[in-house]
Amino acid sequence: MRVRSLTRPGFLVLALCLAAAGFLGDAAAAPGQRGRAVRLIRPGAGSRIIVPNSRAAIREARKAERFFKYRYGAKAYLKASGARPAPASYHAFVNRSLMRAERTLNSGGLSIRDMEILVLEEGAADGLNAASWAGRVLTFNRDLIDRSFDIANAVHAASNEVEVEKNLFKLALWEQRGGAKPQFKVKNRSRRDLTAEGIFMGVVLHEVGHSFLHSPAAVEQEPPLWLPGQIERDNAAESRADESEADAAGVELALRGASPDPAAYTLFFKYMKVLRGVSGPKLPGVRIGDNQTHPSDDARIRATNRILRENGIANPYEPDDSGKIWTPSHTLIVPDRR
Repeated sequence: MRVRSLTRPGFLVLALCLAAAGFLGDAAAAPGQRGRAVRLIRPGAGSRIIVPNSRAAIREARKAERFFKYRYGAKAYLKASGARPAPASYHAFVNRSLMRAERTLNSGGLSIRDMEILVLEEGAADGLNAASWAGRVLTFNRDLIDRSFDIANAVHAASNEVEVEKNLFKLALWEQRGGAKPQFKVKNRSRRDLTAEGIFMGVVLHEVGHSFLHSPAAVEQEPPLWLPGQIERDNAAESRADESEADAAGVELALRGASPDPAAYTLFFKYMKVLRGVSGPKLPGVRIGDNQTHPSDDARIRATNRILRENGIANPYEPDDSGKIWTPSHTLIVPDRR
């Protein structure tokens, strides 16, 4: 049963008290003697305080303590770095996108309602990045949302694959060198918006996959796997395997209706390929898809296309495909790139 009368800070204090009680109780038993895990405390009449009287209960209390320690630790780390909330319009965009994802997750018995979602800019939130932190915190950088629309503009302003590559190159050159931002004329803005949301939701669902598949281990294992600012595994091969799992989970969720354009996720990696070509693999401020801890951009595109094909979907952003795309309403449409 969930007790809702305690606020999260209050629950953290209670968890700390319970953990301390467990430590004192263990110390109270003489070496070699069998006794209670904690000292027996008899609450006064009418008290609602619950004291754990088993080692299993103490472990759960300590896990709760670690959970909130990670949650508040992640937020403190980001705040100390100079990160601050993005403007309200970005939060509105993310909220609309997450509502679609929540409905899809609910159909499978899952939810992200207990997650804390932060849309940030500046500090540690500068650059094309998103992250799933232990403590069920998801962070999305403003730059990631901006670039999703920039990439969609570049794609839908082109009439063929060569123009797509040229437009992405212009965008990458601007991001690396600065100067005047390239402007792309798009006629079908509503279609552009769906592609932009599809690019962004691909990253969102990847992080949701991390949160369900990998973040719990950071809370449950001793010593913890996670430190602020260090999200990936130290072992690069294990980290790449985790990233591939999160990609696959995200694409599967997208195909079940969590994204308006599941194939658009590949456009992000197509842009990253161009960006790396312009700037090299260690571009400052670009942390998504670091090839040291992530699969290569080509590998992620191929893996996404394979899942799409297995579901009978052709990627319209690949020149060898039919140009049709699946939408949550189960209709097939041809993107307008004029």
